[in-house]
Amino acid sequence: MKINEFKSILNKKNCNLALFYNSDSTRISPNMFYFSGYDGLGTLVIPRKQVPFLIVPEMEIERARRSMIKKVYSMDRKKFFESIYKIIRKKKSRIKNIAIDKNNFTLNSYKNFKKYFRKVKTKDISLDCAKLREIKIDKEIRLLKI
Repeated sequence: MKINEFKSILNKKNCNLALFYNSDSTRISPNMFYFSGYDGLGTLVIPRKQVPFLIVPEMEIERARRSMIKKVYSMDRKKFFESIYKIIRKKKSRIKNIAIDKNNFTLNSYKNFKKYFRKVKTKDISLDCAKLREIKIDKEIRLLKI
């Protein structure tokens, strides 16, 4: 929801983009859902200077298109982080510093992530996201009343 405010946090932390993911339908990333309205499998990428986009398996494309994020790309679920890396590179997004929600990254996922994002430095933004989600805007208040 507050993507512009979030981008200013990325700017302060000197991060090129933020990456939130769901690789398992039983563990939903609350931050991915908050910023996109999408709770399926895949990844939300929020570049600091570009439009956010989702990267999802082919079977989730239609569902992802109904989210708040309008740019959606298809990925190979068996090559989760490899697919994400390739799409980010195609979008010509700089990937020197990436903000991640370490509360949602398992150790195994982080190891797989680092196979493809070797030279990338990561910064934890879990507390920043929690603070941003604490204060509700009018649109969020209306949704809570429903």
